[in-house]
Amino acid sequence: MNTAARLFLVSGSLIVLAGCVPSEGTNTKTTTSALRFTYKDKTLTEERHNAIMHALTDLSGGNITDRVRSEQYFNTAGLSMEGKLTPYIAQLLNQTNEEIRLPAIRIIINTGGVEAIPYFISFLESGNPMIRHDAFEKLKLITNIDLGYAYDDLPGQRAAAVERWREWYKTNFPVGK
Repeated sequence: MNTAARLFLVSGSLIVLAGCVPSEGTNTKTTTSALRFTYKDKTLTEERHNAIMHALTDLSGGNITDRVRSEQYFNTAGLSMEGKLTPYIAQLLNQTNEEIRLPAIRIIINTGGVEAIPYFISFLESGNPMIRHDAFEKLKLITNIDLGYAYDDLPGQRAAAVERWREWYKTNFPVGK
């Protein structure tokens, strides 16, 4: 049974089940043996946690079909998980392999909420203008403010705007509260 079908059993989502076919197994040619996923949300069932871990493994080292299905699952299921998916996906952000890192960024942008604001702010510094654009649009959507950032500004102007976002975050989400 492929990842999407397994995750259907956990999430109960008909959307996730659509188009599922049994997979022949996972091709792990991408070097992921060093990846270790350590985060565990204690409020999730063991079955849900295990399904997420399996999908993370597919996203980080499966064949292209498994990676696409895992990304689709995370984008669908993540919307209903109230931010609980973000720390799982964030474990992939330090990867240098863009085939792993970029889907993780897209998933966080698509599914993240208030808990993901620090990630959105860091994505404003991406070398990829599409990521900068999408992260800024998500920040505006969640916060309902615009601190003057433009994804296509010169690097110095973007850096000043990113600093304004960081200061805003520190003021509105102080550590320890």
